[in-house]
Amino acid sequence: MDLQIVTPHDGRTITAELVRNNMRVSNQTEDTLIEGYIDAAEGWISAEYNRPLLPVSYRLTYDQVYPKFALPRPPFRSFTSLVYQVENSDAVTVDTTGMEPRYQQMLPEFEIAALEDEPVHAGTMTIEWEAGYENAAAVPAPVKQAVLLLASHWFTHRGASHMDQRLMDIPKTIPFGVRDLLRSWRVPNVGDEQTGRY
Repeated sequence: MDLQIVTPHDGRTITAELVRNNMRVSNQTEDTLIEGYIDAAEGWISAEYNRPLLPVSYRLTYDQVYPKFALPRPPFRSFTSLVYQVENSDAVTVDTTGMEPRYQQMLPEFEIAALEDEPVHAGTMTIEWEAGYENAAAVPAPVKQAVLLLASHWFTHRGASHMDQRLMDIPKTIPFGVRDLLRSWRVPNVGDEQTGRY
């Protein structure tokens, strides 16, 4: 199973102005730096919690043909294409119109009607789809707050560690509040090839 990003997301969930206001920074001279911290915060959250924050296009390739399958990296938005090829047969492009997901452990699951009740076949299967929240306004408030906290934390503590007058040099870690805010948003990482939970 091979998962690739076809088109990364464009834009940000929060603005540099919001981080400046949170940090009580009055000038815009460090906005480029702040935007870099926002991008890094969004990237960390997306990777750690197995969710794209804004629209991302993915390609998932299986080395078998599954009548039923699940897609990682919710929230699911729409299919771009679904093609399978059973060994020693022609490739089949599936009409995904009307294919509605059923959700199992936060992941959208689908069934290919033409393969209903059939076993798993040797062959290949390639799925392309778009996932992520429609825009910044649609991203849940706890997730945006976590981005804000993390970007602000990195803006304040710019090295790999920071100094505490009581304890000297302390490794920089992800703020506890970020994990608290995101605890319920993490998608399980099960490692099941058929369901895509990894």
